[in-house]
Amino acid sequence: MAQTKLQATGLRMEYYQPRTGGRLLALDNVNLTVEDGEFVSIVGPSGCGKTTFINLCDGLLKPTAGNLVKRDVRLGMSKSQQYGRGRAGA
Repeated sequence: MAQTKLQATGLRMEYYQPRTGGRLLALDNVNLTVEDGEFVSIVGPSGCGKTTFINLCDGLLKPTAGNLVKRDVRLGMSKSQQYGRGRAGA
């Protein structure tokens, strides 16, 4: 049986723009499932969010909204949130 290696659901990433005080929408409503043994390529023009998506998958960024699960661990959350504890280190 194939195991899900990566699952993104409703993934959204916004960056705050300090110069303008606005927000830049980098990713919006990204949904993707990668099963064990699958090979996936992410392609697109410059500035379309490829690197942002990879940085989210690597845990370097926290998504603005949505869920990102990699090998049964939800990314972009503290360990206490991952395991249902009330505060970090509890």
